[in-house]
Amino acid sequence: MEKNKKVLPLLTAILLPTFVLAGCTDGDKASDPSQEPAKAELHQDGAEIFEQQKLNVEGPAMSGVVLKQFNGMGPSIIQTEPLPEGYTQLGWTVACTGAGEWRASIVQKEPAWSESACSLEPLTAATYLLDESINEPALEVKVEDDAQIWVTIYAAK
Repeated sequence: MEKNKKVLPLLTAILLPTFVLAGCTDGDKASDPSQEPAKAELHQDGAEIFEQQKLNVEGPAMSGVVLKQFNGMGPSIIQTEPLPEGYTQLGWTVACTGAGEWRASIVQKEPAWSESACSLEPLTAATYLLDESINEPALEVKVEDDAQIWVTIYAAK
């Protein structure tokens, strides 16, 4: 009986901290949706998106010249450099996260815009004449606040 009295406190001293510490672990984060990274975090750098946009713009079908590539969250106004000599049109292609739509327009008197559903596929491109009075073109991109966008702005002839 004396032997059992010594074993019980020893087992309690070993097992109790084990149960307490087991309750302090993170558990399986994969089963908790709040612990999964957001889509914007999954596509943070977007290098592959920008590369595909650039290939489409500079390819034989468009023969454009990339002026600027922009990555950000939510609606944005993107300033770019003047068109190169001999170019008269401003174009863009937009990729975005989320289930909403994007709408992009040149900030100028004459309306020029395009829109499409958000997608990470660089399928849609638009090209419009730029008002002659605009020295530093700007593109306004409207999307939901939580949407991440990748925009390639280019010059075309």
